[in-house]
Amino acid sequence: MPYRHQFNFTFDGLVEATSAIERLRTFRQRLVGGGFAPGENSALQEAALKAQSDYIAALANDLNTAEARAPIFDLLRAANTAMDQGSSGAATAMRFWLYWRALTRSFAC
Repeated sequence: MPYRHQFNFTFDGLVEATSAIERLRTFRQRLVGGGFAPGENSALQEAALKAQSDYIAALANDLNTAEARAPIFDLLRAANTAMDQGSSGAATAMRFWLYWRALTRSFAC
């Protein structure tokens, strides 16, 4: 939601935000845990660049944080899928971790 809109606090929203933060923390643990096969995943690297571009565009759109969250979680989903399939690659995982830290530095995870 853009910063100019009134914030509407609900307990359901709080539960949803808590769940989102937990997903970010779990993903971080997967990245830090390692165990990736050698190699790279160019599709995942392209997804990371697209997510970064979409994230920046959303924030430039009147600081629309709700819109900015979408590419983060789209990327998280793509990366988890690649990890589950064993196709993330160690080099990609390392670059992805560095990118992920930069992208989420405003989150407490």
